[in-house]
Amino acid sequence: MTRFHWLVEKRVGAFVPPGGVAPCAGEPGLVDVMCEAELPGCARTLRACLTMQAAALTDAAPRDLGIALAYGDAPGLEWRGPLATALATAFAREGYLVVREIGPHSDEVARQRAFEKCLDTAATSPYGRRIARWLLAGLGNGARVAAVAGARARAAVAGQMLFAYPLAAPMPTIKGSTMPDSAMPLLRLIVPALLVAPGADGACPLAALRMALKAATSPDVRLVVAEGTDGSFRAPGAAAVSPELLASLLRDALAFAAAAAGGRLDDCGLARVKGPEDGAPTPAQLAAVQAAHLRMQEEDALAFQAPPLSLLPPEEEADDAAAGGGGGEQQQDGTAGGGGGDGGA
Repeated sequence: MTRFHWLVEKRVGAFVPPGGVAPCAGEPGLVDVMCEAELPGCARTLRACLTMQAAALTDAAPRDLGIALAYGDAPGLEWRGPLATALATAFAREGYLVVREIGPHSDEVARQRAFEKCLDTAATSPYGRRIARWLLAGLGNGARVAAVAGARARAAVAGQMLFAYPLAAPMPTIKGSTMPDSAMPLLRLIVPALLVAPGADGACPLAALRMALKAATSPDVRLVVAEGTDGSFRAPGAAAVSPELLASLLRDALAFAAAAAGGRLDDCGLARVKGPEDGAPTPAQLAAVQAAHLRMQEEDALAFQAPPLSLLPPEEEADDAAAGGGGGEQQQDGTAGGGGGDGGA
């Protein structure tokens, strides 16, 4: 069977393998498209999952805003976990194209670059040709990945949605050391952002989170608190997110995305933790932001020196991810729609 190719950037091509299109289980009209990017000098590929309406296989996603979602490593926050899957399908039902990196990756610093490459793969694909802007989202430590990638992305970033951001957790650096907490990526947020915080998550104390968000560069930051839940949004003793809370999280995420897509953030009903009425930052806030920019710019510079192979997980982890990544019956014709010919890597 023919593979559908497109060019991502110089020396990097991507394709949908035969049988790479699968219907989303229990979601009529939606499909998962498994994409692979070929990196120079690498025997293995970097993989991503695009979730979209089936009609977008031949006519591209109808929205001009795409969603890139980074998974977390806490229970229930995996790339095919219940929350990531629910978010991806909810956005796809509304006409958004959603890209998820396929995990696991053992190294979070490598994941930052891998997430960027997955975003580039989706943005250059035939399915994303109408998308002019992207909303970057993440779960758990994937929220930190998305926050770091937001400042580096070549695609236009319209906003960020960060769920269970691990503010108090040490942050790994490219040099191999760790920062004492994860405040710096938040301080240099420059686009509208929605933070969804569990109310009983030791990795994200709410008072410290509010303080960091008020010091952020972004003029528009929203905060939603899921009271009484842990870092996986579970109530005490519960094995999973409650259906009621899941519905509420999806409703808030869709409301923020719709406001960002339409440029109507003033109409978004979610509570602001920081807005235009807050005025100029205090000298202390300004100093913190400047320090964050300088420290993270060093990380940015070092990140782009990383060899391509460092973006990929070890082979045994890649094999585990492949074993868990189908998502419904495979569509045997492997077609990726008429847009596939637009590529041509």
